[in-house]
Amino acid sequence: MANRFPFYHQLDSMDCGSTCLRIISKYYGLSHSANYFRELCKTSKDGVSLLDIGFERHPA
Repeated sequence: MANRFPFYHQLDSMDCGSTCLRIISKYYGLSHSANYFRELCKTSKDGVSLLDIGFERHPA
């Protein structure tokens, strides 16, 4: 069975979060540049946090 997920290289070592979102978006038919996702995720020299990419905590 062929892998249906697209593959993108990270631009640098701090780019994993935005690259993951780019892969997921492409899988669902949305195509944007790497820089679009870097800006969307607020990628900095320290990388990106889960909060930066939209994950929130909620009490159980």
